[in-house]
This record gives sequence, structure tokens and C-alpha cells, in this order.
Amino acid sequence: MNRVFRALSAALVGAAALSAFLPQALAQTAAGNIILGSGTTTSGANSTAIGDGADASGLQGTAIGGNSDALGGNSVAVGSNATATDRDNIAVGSGAVAGLLAAPPLAVTGASAFGTSADATGFNSTALGFDAQATGA
Repeated sequence: MNRVFRALSAALVGAAALSAFLPQALAQTAAGNIILGSGTTTSGANSTAIGDGADASGLQGTAIGGNSDALGGNSVAVGSNATATDRDNIAVGSGAVAGLLAAPPLAVTGASAFGTSADATGFNSTALGFDAQATGA
């Protein structure tokens, strides 16, 4: 028990010291959102946006990378210009898209795109690799 207490104490002291050195662009909002980078935005509760121009507007969305967009609930976009629309979509890679980019977006859930310019626009579809496409219904 004493080891656990010491480890927790060290972690808390380390976290307090680290927070003094974090960039001013890092912020945690009242809704539990975390933003880091110039022009980053979050509007969904418990969302995280890291990278210049990143946008996590879905509930518990995560956008990591310059101009990445996590627009749906529980969506994840990782990579420069990666976009995950609707719920439960994952886009990983530069320019990867999971979900539909229509106006207004149609609800496409469970899509996953992994790779540069990968595009998964069908329900529960997976695109894997450079310029891969998965457009199933």
C-alpha cells in the first residue's frame, strides 16, 4: 500500500510540475474537452482536438493532426486532413475519410479508413491501404 501511495504522490507532483511547462494553447474546458494547437475547436463533450485546425465536434470525438475532423460521436480522425463523420467512424492516415462527406451528411456508422487517402463510405466498411476505397451499402 505504501508503494502505491508513493507512486500516486510522485505522479501528482510530476503532473503539477509538467502543467507549468505545457504550452498556453493547451486547454481543458468545463465539458472535459482538451484542445492543443492553433485554431483547434471542440464542441462535443469529452472531445479531444490536437493539431492546428483540428476539430472534434462529436460527443467524445478525437481529432489528432493538422486540419483533422472528428465530426460524429465516438469518431476518431488521426492524420493530416483526416475526416471521420457520423458515429463510431475511424479515419487514420493523411487525407483518410470514414463516413460520407455530403451536404447534409448521411448517417454512415462503423466505417474505418486506414491509409493515405483511404475512403470508407459504406456502413461498417473498411478501407485499408493507399487510396483504398470501401463503398458498400
